[in-house]
Amino acid sequence: MPNLAEVATHAQSVSYSNRSSGWLALLDRAVTRGPGEPVRLAVLLALTIGLFAVIVRFPDEVPRETFTSLIILAGLALSVPRLVAYFGVVLGCVAVSWVLAPATAWRGVIVVGTLSLTMGAMFMLARSREGLGVYGTGGERLLRDLRRRHRQLGEMPALPAGWYAECAIAGAHGDAFLGDLVLSAEGYHPHHAEFCVADISGKGLRAGTRAMTVAAAFSGLLGQVEPADFLDAANSYLVRQRWAEGFATAAHLDLDPTLGRFSVSCAGHPPVMRYCGDSGAWIEVSTARGPALGLMEHLSFPQTTGELRPGDALVVFTDGVIESRDSELADGIDWVGGVAERYLRAGSFAGLAGALIGAARGGDGDDRAALVIWRR
Repeated sequence: MPNLAEVATHAQSVSYSNRSSGWLALLDRAVTRGPGEPVRLAVLLALTIGLFAVIVRFPDEVPRETFTSLIILAGLALSVPRLVAYFGVVLGCVAVSWVLAPATAWRGVIVVGTLSLTMGAMFMLARSREGLGVYGTGGERLLRDLRRRHRQLGEMPALPAGWYAECAIAGAHGDAFLGDLVLSAEGYHPHHAEFCVADISGKGLRAGTRAMTVAAAFSGLLGQVEPADFLDAANSYLVRQRWAEGFATAAHLDLDPTLGRFSVSCAGHPPVMRYCGDSGAWIEVSTARGPALGLMEHLSFPQTTGELRPGDALVVFTDGVIESRDSELADGIDWVGGVAERYLRAGSFAGLAGALIGAARGGDGDDRAALVIWRR
């Protein structure tokens, strides 16, 4: 049977991708793969002069606000210096058109206000792109590609028949960039699989950008170093970054589906929970935990080993799933078992990861991630 792999993303990010796949994608290709910037400027100037002539000839039929469409195109296609020069040409055309085809003062206020707001917005857009070397929606395409590659780092590896793995992540208040990570890879040892669930300090965009860097580094270590050395290597990486908010918590899991054995090591992370199918009890696997990553070099991260029998499960989560302002951490851990009971009655843990982040005790005010591995 194939393994079940699910990465839950916020609905906002889904609609974002859908919007970007239509006319914005066409515009992106036209701008980034079309003629060079001098040619684009020449075309915009020609259109501007042509529109100026039409407005002067038909002032009542063609409003001066029509210039806003060309201003938007210029904001997407030109760099800041050429954009400012183009704005000067547009303002000059508007001023001359006012002399040749006068209108009321009130109408002038509306036109100037509309054009000024549009120019200001396009100028800020161009400034935000400055130094990236991208035009049009190229920056959006770049971020979209980074997010796609970031999610691929957490795709579940193939597991033998009878083994299942599922993960889910969500950002605080629906943020598209988040500081919680779920990574997976083929294991360092043959026929093993390795997983890492990490929580990067901070929230929102600031934590999300650092999390992308950390995800790439940790993913390069996962399955490439001895499982017992993974957290030590990850800690060394974070210490070298010297970030002001450079710490993280993490749980590393090495799974041997052939023998049913696993090992877990934690760094300041909530405990990994194991469901024992024989007794129906939930127990903490990672009773011995090391400190958070990134604090100092040469820390110790104890490793706990165990066996996952048919009917057993492992649940790994970040603190955003179980923490709340008015309860203890132990209450949150008990809550995980209560949520899982509904899936036990159904005979499968499929969907548990998504349920944990969807009904997190602290609400959606924090980044959340969960990983569930079970055996039938």
